[in-house]
Amino acid sequence: VQASPGQVSEASCLDRGVEAEIAVRIARDLPPREAPYSRDEVLAAIGSAHPAMEVLQSRYVDVDAVDPLSALADSLSHFGLVVGPAIPDWQALDLAREGVRLLVDGAEVKARTSNPAGDMIRLVVWLANEGAHWAGGLQAGQFVTTGSWTGKDTVPPGGKARITFDQAGEAAVRFGA
Repeated sequence: VQASPGQVSEASCLDRGVEAEIAVRIARDLPPREAPYSRDEVLAAIGSAHPAMEVLQSRYVDVDAVDPLSALADSLSHFGLVVGPAIPDWQALDLAREGVRLLVDGAEVKARTSNPAGDMIRLVVWLANEGAHWAGGLQAGQFVTTGSWTGKDTVPPGGKARITFDQAGEAAVRFGA
């Protein structure tokens, strides 16, 4: 995890994949428990939300050709996370209408509105409840990503990717030596 603008070595990340995301930072522990956490309890445990760029690198030659369990074993190609500044008053944003653009070396390669998974907080609630059994709960200080807004794109060698949300801010990463 690094602050935006991030720098990633091409020697360690040959795929140079990126996805636009919004990540939340947990401010209060949500340990495993018998009763499920409510949406309000999970929202109260979130300290901030941030524009974020997930950096992707697979261990497979062709990650798109592997079965879902193999992709999961590959951590869904997760390599790192570049996090932009906290989004002011993020809970007041209409994330169903929030737009995002992905630019590679200054040229727009993708634009879309809303997270294709729908309500991103629903995903955090699921992780706090179902994921707690295998992940040990959510802990203060952790970042939780809420799904790709743009899908996977690649950046050319030496290139720079930047995501810009309409109201949620931006994050950037450069690939280099």
